[in-house]
Amino acid sequence: MTLFPSRVLVQEQVEKRKSAGFASMNRRLYEYVRLKPIHGKIGTDYWILDRLPGLNQYHRHFEIPRPATPEFLESVRADPEVRYILTGEDAFPPPVLVWMSQHGFRSIFEEQGFRFVELPVR
Repeated sequence: MTLFPSRVLVQEQVEKRKSAGFASMNRRLYEYVRLKPIHGKIGTDYWILDRLPGLNQYHRHFEIPRPATPEFLESVRADPEVRYILTGEDAFPPPVLVWMSQHGFRSIFEEQGFRFVELPVR
């Protein structure tokens, strides 16, 4: 049996945890945060976010309706800590996406059936 220094084992476990849930979507989130630091919370029903090292600090759980409604989106926008939404694309049918674009919501990326959206500046 080979013994690894504890820091190596810990780092291996951290890297494995980054792939929990939807690995390619997680990679997109990590890449986004690396390139553009996040200021605020991510409103999401993707509970895995709460378990992702380094990203869990941004987690804010929301039950996101299918489809999301303008009233719901305005209530999320009214939360002073939340700056982003991450949820399944099925929450955003074309009429909702049109409303969002007209009101300053910005899609950042789509990955593995999820959409990551930046809320308009208040």
